[in-house]
Amino acid sequence: MLFRSEAARRNLRPAAAARYAGFADVARAGDRVRLHHRLGGGGQHMGVDRGGDAVDPRPAHRDLAGDLGLVPAGRVPACHNGLERPQGGDIGDCAGGLLGYHVGVAHRASQSSEPMRLLITGVNHKTAPVEVREQLAFDQDSLAAALADLRARCGLSEAMILSTCNRVEIAAAAEDDADPSGEIDRFLCESRKVQLDFIRPHLYHYYDREAIHHLFRVAASLDSMVVGEPQILGQLKTAYAVAKAHGAMGGMLEAVLTRAFGVAKRVRSETGIGESAVSVSYAAVELAREIFGALNGRNVMIIGAGKMSELAVRHLHRSGASRIFVTNRTHERAKELAAMFKGVIVEYDRFLETLPEMDIVITSNGAPFYILRKSQMKRVIEARKNRPMFLIDIAVPRNIEPAVNELDNVFLYDI
Repeated sequence: MLFRSEAARRNLRPAAAARYAGFADVARAGDRVRLHHRLGGGGQHMGVDRGGDAVDPRPAHRDLAGDLGLVPAGRVPACHNGLERPQGGDIGDCAGGLLGYHVGVAHRASQSSEPMRLLITGVNHKTAPVEVREQLAFDQDSLAAALADLRARCGLSEAMILSTCNRVEIAAAAEDDADPSGEIDRFLCESRKVQLDFIRPHLYHYYDREAIHHLFRVAASLDSMVVGEPQILGQLKTAYAVAKAHGAMGGMLEAVLTRAFGVAKRVRSETGIGESAVSVSYAAVELAREIFGALNGRNVMIIGAGKMSELAVRHLHRSGASRIFVTNRTHERAKELAAMFKGVIVEYDRFLETLPEMDIVITSNGAPFYILRKSQMKRVIEARKNRPMFLIDIAVPRNIEPAVNELDNVFLYDI
């Protein structure tokens, strides 16, 4: 496993002490937290319809108001409390509201709306090996169609799909008397073309209070493989932005997510969780340094030019690597990444010819199939006259066939 490296482990800090991460104007009562928005206007409980002194009671088993607090009747500007923007996208600006609808707008008792429930279904690095996670992964291009299919078949009012190298999760809001978890499980199986028996042992389901708690932990990087890594918040915001752009947001789930973004910001700014945080890319480079020592004079190839690849190049550059080669299916993106660090561009359809010259290869390509197979790497290592070669696969689905590790003098590490 990649993160068993002592070098990477030395960079991890113990989890920060638990602290309350709500807004400053907080009133607490036992284990319940009531939150108010600073920008004025009365607040309404999630799950409670109220107008003046008239209150429609929610079902007795519902505790969402205690978890989420009060949601303002007015819209929340995107720049309030310094929310970060999603990766590769834009949630909004201060001129427009972050919430598309007035979540929690006051209703009179006679105009009660249906109470909602939250649920999360998914797998992560704790419950499923990479062999399972890569079977369930969604690529960015398929998310819109997947969201439409998910909402149509499951009757969900809101939905979001979060797919990263370490987790695949579906967050949803449904009517209070519904339990679509079984249909969501079937959606995962049918859309990813896997058998339910294959994924059932690895799935988890969270409802209501537990769902909110889980989303807050994910946003704050407390549930990450590398605790404190900053990428997950951007990935979560990207998933939110995609759902919002395709009409799958606009109610309770959106309110929970915007609160989670604020909580994550406070956790990062008011605790020590991010002081020595590392990422998957950082750990990959540390592992390369542990095996090769100094990286000066080593030829390093990065296959893929996304966010993870960019982070890997940054860490390689800081570690002394000066001969960095970049290849990507999209030439313009490879060109941009190479220019940042004075790297050399390799045409994607010719990178196999260049591999014998490389000492270290880091792959983070979005291809849904292996781009390096055992037969190809056998020819590469023969051309190198059996000089050792180090491969790090940080993609999900994986880019390199696991059988490559059976070759002498080829050392493959994956996520």
